[in-house]
Amino acid sequence: MKKISVLFFLFFLISLIFLSIGSIHATDNITNDLSEKDFTCLNNENEKVITKNNQNIGKNESTNIILNSNNFNDYVTDGKFNENVSEGDTIDVQGKLDSPRFALNVNKPVNIISSTGDAYIDLDTLSLDSIGNYKNGIFQVTSGSTGTNITGITFHNTRVVISGTKNVHIDNITVLCESSTGFGVGSFSVRGSSENISVTNSYFKTIHNGGHSNVVAAGASNCLFENNTVEAYGTEGLVGNNFYLTTYGGGTNTNITIRNNTIQSFVPTGVMMATCWGLVLEGNGHVIENNYLSGPAVVKAQYAEEDYGVVTDLSGIIFRNNYVDGGPELTFPGEAYNNTITKSAELANIKAYNNTFGNVTINSNVLFENNTAKSVVITGENNTLNNIKIEKDFEDEF
Repeated sequence: MKKISVLFFLFFLISLIFLSIGSIHATDNITNDLSEKDFTCLNNENEKVITKNNQNIGKNESTNIILNSNNFNDYVTDGKFNENVSEGDTIDVQGKLDSPRFALNVNKPVNIISSTGDAYIDLDTLSLDSIGNYKNGIFQVTSGSTGTNITGITFHNTRVVISGTKNVHIDNITVLCESSTGFGVGSFSVRGSSENISVTNSYFKTIHNGGHSNVVAAGASNCLFENNTVEAYGTEGLVGNNFYLTTYGGGTNTNITIRNNTIQSFVPTGVMMATCWGLVLEGNGHVIENNYLSGPAVVKAQYAEEDYGVVTDLSGIIFRNNYVDGGPELTFPGEAYNNTITKSAELANIKAYNNTFGNVTINSNVLFENNTAKSVVITGENNTLNNIKIEKDFEDEF
């Protein structure tokens, strides 16, 4: 009996040992299986993250491209940036691009600069008629260029056109026109339903160009022109309007801000040019403030000719804090206040208050109060005059 008990105990012990070994092996298999599955999943997730990060890097990376007369064709094909230029790249223009073969249509959002400060583009634009046709080259910023920045570039005898785009910032450029580059459109223009365009700290000069305008907005909206100098010289020939908001060649303009600019027209003493006004207005919702304007003919509404289908839509104009050395025609619905006007002014359809005038002619529908003038002549009806101080040889007050 004792022998049987011993044998049974040994059998039980051996069975227990085998069961333990089997359990340990099964646990190892399960652990290995889980580890392999977890590792595979982690690898897959890493692959996804890496792919995603690579896509982000590819999208956000930008390249600095030096563009000059030697490598121009490497980056421009048929006048547009080719596959070697990506969105967001910086185009560093260096030296002269002084041939019509360097004509360029900016069709991608890029940053155009000149790190060397010597970028000089002369495309020898020549107008062929009064409706904008031309030969040789022009510089354009058009559809597809949304978000483009251009700074530090000099353009000579080159038509510059911003058309059909938005959110473009132009800073510290020079546009010098000494020939007929912009008949029908202007030397520099923002047009074609462009919106949110800013032009700042720049210099625009046109000299006896045959009669076309200098800076033009035609069918533009929500645009800013600030801290610019705009000059037209007609001392040796004809020039057009210096700063021109117009429907000619485009739709109406809305919400244009013209601030802190110097706008000057130079013509021989005693000479009046029908097309050489300093600032011509069309559209609605414009703010003209803190500018210095000078010339024999300074401010007026766009000329409209119904026979040619041109009607001037002009309303909601704010004209304030300007110094006007010349004779403006403030004959548009809106408000004029806190201005200094040194010479004869003509008023109609406007609220004018807290201004200092030279001589004033009031036509119709004018609120004229708290102003100082040398003389006031009323030629129309429906006018209101309050608290007017006349300063010449007498002190009369209304």
